[in-house]
Amino acid sequence: NAVSTSPATPASSAENTTRAFKDDWKAYELWCKDNNVEPLVPSPEKVSAFLVDHAVNHTAATVGRRLTGISYICRLKGFPSPAQDERVRAVMKGLRRKLGVRPKRKAPADAQVMLKMLATIKETSLQGVRDRALLLLGYAGAFRREALCSLLVADLTFRKDRMDVLIRRGKEDQEGQGRVIGVARSAGPICPVTAVELWLEAARFKEDKESDPISKGPLFRALTRWGTIREGALDPSYVATMVKRAAKAAGLKESDFAAHSLRAGHATQAARRGARMEEIMVVGGWKSAD
Repeated sequence: NAVSTSPATPASSAENTTRAFKDDWKAYELWCKDNNVEPLVPSPEKVSAFLVDHAVNHTAATVGRRLTGISYICRLKGFPSPAQDERVRAVMKGLRRKLGVRPKRKAPADAQVMLKMLATIKETSLQGVRDRALLLLGYAGAFRREALCSLLVADLTFRKDRMDVLIRRGKEDQEGQGRVIGVARSAGPICPVTAVELWLEAARFKEDKESDPISKGPLFRALTRWGTIREGALDPSYVATMVKRAAKAAGLKESDFAAHSLRAGHATQAARRGARMEEIMVVGGWKSAD
């Protein structure tokens, strides 16, 4: 993979914090949806249950950050801060005592796992075309789910042998300097670049040419139940949902996989093929070999 740097508009720390808090709220809303709970008024009982469930695969620091984000959004909406409730504080105290160890690592989606999961996603629907592109690009570029879902169509440059992808910002790039990675074209039926091209072609064909939203703006979009493409970017939480669903359909243990499995799978497969640690770190944007 070819790698270079490219300037992007710096984001202030305040903007990054607000964005993180919104992600915390989205995680809470998704949990409410999965558990058939109304998220509008975050009661201490609902927030406590969310925190306990969230602690299964996250550190105490991450769970605490979620609570801070939810409390921030609650204040904006005029609701009482759940972080000030004695019941929630007691739950957090218990979780901090319990989560003194590193959380269970998710299984890497290496090449064999990827083939199994891809076999469960058919290109007979617009969602299937999108999900295959999402899965393949996430794996090929070792993307974090937030970076994957924040890609714009303008961030892609298609070349004969590869697709250059501009990553405007990420966890490892808080100042938003940006970097470009090259995703190689692959021979055979499974190619991440071809998958993205098919998604763009299918999306353009689906929409009216004069009001086609997929020719610019976010690359990956949500779909309505009728197959209409939404204008906003796909929620990053969907990547985890999709990976888990594909793993389950492939006969794998659903709880072993998450969005990070794509990133871990890239690193695992690259190491098996003899890539140097430095090369793997550059592609994935890792600052530490840990």
